[in-house]
Amino acid sequence: DAGEPLRVVRALCTEAAYYAATGGGRARRQAAAALEAARRVGGEITDPVSLGLTEVCAAGYHYFSGEFTPGFERAQFAADHLRARCTGVAWELTNSHIFGMWSLAHTADVPALTRHVPTILDESRERGDLLATASQRAGLPSTFLTIAADHPDVVAVVEAECAQALAAWTPQGLHLPHVYARVSRVWARLFAGRPNDALALLDAGAEERRRMRLLDFQIIRAEYYQLRARAALLGALDRPALRAIAADAVRRLNREDAPWLTPYRLALGGGLAALDGDARGAQGGLRAAAQAFEAAGHSVLAAACALQAAPQSAEADAARERLVASGVRAPDKFAAVVCPRPGRPALTAAT
Repeated sequence: DAGEPLRVVRALCTEAAYYAATGGGRARRQAAAALEAARRVGGEITDPVSLGLTEVCAAGYHYFSGEFTPGFERAQFAADHLRARCTGVAWELTNSHIFGMWSLAHTADVPALTRHVPTILDESRERGDLLATASQRAGLPSTFLTIAADHPDVVAVVEAECAQALAAWTPQGLHLPHVYARVSRVWARLFAGRPNDALALLDAGAEERRRMRLLDFQIIRAEYYQLRARAALLGALDRPALRAIAADAVRRLNREDAPWLTPYRLALGGGLAALDGDARGAQGGLRAAAQAFEAAGHSVLAAACALQAAPQSAEADAARERLVASGVRAPDKFAAVVCPRPGRPALTAAT
């Protein structure tokens, strides 16, 4: 039966995605083995859906492993293949877009997001795909474009976009678009200079996280603790008690078996050092983070960290120019939120 191998491929891809999302070295090895088995079985049949499915799975594997550049590349390949050679693959196409655009969002790749997000949204609307449309509108890829534009009322814009996206999807129950919307709303509050509100919104999602077991998945867990660390660092000068929250979040990130988190940990560790009055430690952590992001090909995050490491230097001036060229309208403000350095005021105007 020609259908059986395809069902085996689907099962293996599901297994690979689960292990990759769980995170950790052992789970990543299990995910890689399942993905390789899916490719081997898929190679025995000529169904183009099999290739598309395994490429979506490969994109997910890289994304969940923090390998965001290959995650985006495999997602693009999968989407192109699915459009050209397959029918009845709305779910696969939606997931290829999610893995691809979220890979770009995790590295703040504003130029690539600017090129791809509007096109994907238009395509999703034309297909009448409510899940794809809600995920992109409420999700971080769209929100980062609003943030990069330094909209004067970023919270109102993001709130309205999320509300409209969820109303078109379903306001009832808990689904992934609701999770995406909460993350977007937290980021908007951070960029609006409202870190206490951002922390409150994170705390309000405790039941959501419990019911959906979101913190079972490493990349979501890592994003959650990064957001807590950023919010606490940004608010700690006015509320010293937040220092403990920031330190706890950084400790939890340091315990993760995830090499891809290294530059994020360095940046947030630098922020914690700044909060403690250790200027040398802050500069060292942020410079090391900039180098690690650069080595990974994440130039926007590298520039943000370089700017924060030595704000009055020629190095920082070059970083500002890079950020502006990337589409970031207010580079100092952007950098201050992405890699906080408490005690340094964020400028709100473009440089």
